[in-house]
Amino acid sequence: MRKSLSFLIVEDRAAVAQDLKEILSGVGYSSILITRTDVEAMNILRAQEIDLVLCNMNLNQTKSGIDLANQINNNVNIPFIFITSFESESALKQAKENSHATYLLKPYSRKQLLAAIEFAIFNYSHKQLKALHPELQKAYHEDGDLIINGHLLIKENAQYIKIPLLDIWWLESNINYLEVKTAEKNYFIRSSLKKVYAQLPKNYFVKCHKKFVINTEAVNSFTNHFVTISGNQIPISAIKLTEVLRVMGLKHR
Repeated sequence: MRKSLSFLIVEDRAAVAQDLKEILSGVGYSSILITRTDVEAMNILRAQEIDLVLCNMNLNQTKSGIDLANQINNNVNIPFIFITSFESESALKQAKENSHATYLLKPYSRKQLLAAIEFAIFNYSHKQLKALHPELQKAYHEDGDLIINGHLLIKENAQYIKIPLLDIWWLESNINYLEVKTAEKNYFIRSSLKKVYAQLPKNYFVKCHKKFVINTEAVNSFTNHFVTISGNQIPISAIKLTEVLRVMGLKHR
């Protein structure tokens, strides 16, 4: 089932935290938590599913936002955004050295906040892809639809929604777009099958045809020429049959 992204705002100034929340709510995000302390932030992150953290770089505490970011890196694998009111060279250098972070300078606009969120998500996804497939780091530098922590993120209007990978039945390549088929609905995204397939887990997703990638967990039946998913027949190319059967844990007879 599709979900909206969930956010954690770590900000010791109530007015700033409320402003961030109102901007996020205004574009459709509904799962937004706020805390003033790094300790409570880590408790929330351990207990709940959070997709992105927005953190004041200069929390009025013994620990800074950068200290919290280091804790997040060591315990929870998610992207985050530093928010700061000054452009200190040393502070920005620390932010840039954090592999999962981007930063946003105050005062910020709605447009700048949403752009920072998009950049943080893209940067995080790109680094995950680069770690898994270093040969693809130049091919996939453009913006687009992303896979993060077991979900496909699709941008709808001004917000991202996330679809669990296991909910995807198949992907079909067309000339100008990629169709993502789920039980709930079809999604049409401007991306390539090659790009998305490179990021999918190969233990249950497999390319069965030049135009199709299927989730083998969703297959109801199959022959040597096609698989059936919820009454829909997806073709299997002869050159792909052995690989399809391997991923399904079957032997070619």
